[in-house]
Amino acid sequence: MTASKPILLALDADTRRTGWAVFEDYAVAQSGVITFGATRAGTAQQRIECLIAALDEVAARFRPAEVALSSPSGLRWEVPALALLESELAAWARRSGLPLTAYPVAQIRREVAQHPRAPAPALAFAVMTALDMVGTAKSTHEWEAIAAGAYHLSRTGAAAG
Repeated sequence: MTASKPILLALDADTRRTGWAVFEDYAVAQSGVITFGATRAGTAQQRIECLIAALDEVAARFRPAEVALSSPSGLRWEVPALALLESELAAWARRSGLPLTAYPVAQIRREVAQHPRAPAPALAFAVMTALDMVGTAKSTHEWEAIAAGAYHLSRTGAAAG
């Protein structure tokens, strides 16, 4: 009997829309987007609190062993809302007992789509091709999260199984 592989939760986090993907046995099991509609258009802190609550639900449902994050870090200027988001995600992961590995989005795009500033359609196509998902409909945020998860698995050697 073969043991099940650890579940990975991959995130493309933002203060307005966050893509997530769950990898099980090194394949995308499910993905989605956490959004904040007009009624949740409050401050960055309020949106992040809603995001954390939604991530608690995703984590309870799928029980991941670790988290990979596509981080917008590497910008040449400080963006307070994004710094707060990264800090709160790190705190959430610690409270949840989940190791979190963050990768700059440019690093993921360079590896997956062969260019650090590859446009979203190019990244989506590269991911579709690499993971045999051509024709699968996903949002840009889901493809970003899937790319982060695939990149993490390739870096950790887990993709080899």
